Amino acid sequence: PRQRQQQQQQRQQAAPRPLAGPCVVPLEMRQPEMSVGSTAHGTGECRPCAWFWRPQGCSNGFECRHCHLCPSGQVRSRRKQKLAELRRGKTQPAPALAANTPPRSQLSSL
Repeated sequence: PRQRQQQQQQRQQAAPRPLAGPCVVPLEMRQPEMSVGSTAHGTGECRPCAWFWRPQGCSNGFECRHCHLCPSGQVRSRRKQKLAELRRGKTQPAPALAANTPPRSQLSSL
């Protein structure tokens, strides 16, 4: 019986294990990390991951197309900054949106 247990343990250790999904580190221990979307970090062109700093974490791990190097709260601060700039008229809406939106003069007649 003892030999049988040892053989089972050896088989379990030698058997290929299925690849697990990305491991999500607990929020208290989480540190910024590289992701596919982090390549533009530092240029101001990266897009912060909205899930990385939440308790459940980002399930995409390294494959995430958003930046995992941006600090916590960066999504919110960039959103506020963009809204403030839009209100001051410093930036224009995205071209794709502007092209599909009728002029204000046409909106009032609808």
